[in-house]
Amino acid sequence: MPQQGNKLEAGFTRYPLSQFKYHRMIQGISREEFSGQTVITCNLHAKILSEWLQDHVVHETIVLPGAAQLEMAVSAGLRVFSTIPAVSAQQARSLVRLSGFTITAPVIVADCNAGSVPTSLRCVVEDSGEITIYGDHAADVAHERLQHARGIWIAEVDPHTFWAEVTATAKASIKQLSASCKVADPKQLYRDLASGGLQYGPKFRLLENVRFQDNVCVCIISLRDKERAAEYLIPPAIIDVMLQACSVLVAGNIDGSPTHPQVPFSFDEVSVQPSALASMWSADQCTCVVNLIHTQKGMTVFNSTLLTHTGIVIMHMKGIYTRSMGTEDLTAHEVSKALYIVDHCYH
Repeated sequence: MPQQGNKLEAGFTRYPLSQFKYHRMIQGISREEFSGQTVITCNLHAKILSEWLQDHVVHETIVLPGAAQLEMAVSAGLRVFSTIPAVSAQQARSLVRLSGFTITAPVIVADCNAGSVPTSLRCVVEDSGEITIYGDHAADVAHERLQHARGIWIAEVDPHTFWAEVTATAKASIKQLSASCKVADPKQLYRDLASGGLQYGPKFRLLENVRFQDNVCVCIISLRDKERAAEYLIPPAIIDVMLQACSVLVAGNIDGSPTHPQVPFSFDEVSVQPSALASMWSADQCTCVVNLIHTQKGMTVFNSTLLTHTGIVIMHMKGIYTRSMGTEDLTAHEVSKALYIVDHCYH
């Protein structure tokens, strides 16, 4: 099975797209036998912009959310590794996991609606389980592709035990909220984020109810944009909302005052239960539980869990690291490595 340091068994073939569920950001798949790589290509074309991407603006610039890079990597791994004999169909439906996913540079999106050439991405999946997302831009230094993100696809021995533990933790957190817990106004939350430079359009404003107490936040997420259900494993906007909710806890843990909006740059572990996705879309809402682990000025560490309206866990992100992003991080060709140096010691 694919995990760090181990090679997969031979037997890959070029993958006809017709064998897979349609995915908006997986537009081409090819196999390079000599290098042991599967290459997935994506153009962030005008349709993707109009459907949701143009609603994610950071300091007046359209930026591909880290949530979208994460979703693309998870989906790419699922497409590649669930087609080999070493990974059973049952396992692929029960648990998909990505480890050590790190965003090394933001993807600045060209506005092709204004006549620019669409931003292109290449997601390279190694036989070893390594997954890397590169840019494919003419402006890249010395014609070298800029690395935007990387992670490791790993296998889980006992999905049932894992999901049972995650479910128990999430339900305990929900139960922890007392009748005296605080309630946040989602509209005010989005106004505060916008004032700090993170401007969400309607496609990302999915928070409907937010309750929090101490280091726990429970929120209700709208599933009104059901058209995206057939186009992504989990729509990037929903994953982004799982990150948005933590801003309520950050504001309440640093001198009781709001802080500059933060963006994700690292995820210790990301786990998805594909078999439960259909049940999520049978309702108009789902639930997100956020557990704050550590916060200091400019950086936050937390976990986030997505559940269906009936309490089935869809996705669990453990050890999410976020930092403030300034305009200088968007204008630089490559993000300063210092921005991403952090001691992962809080989980």
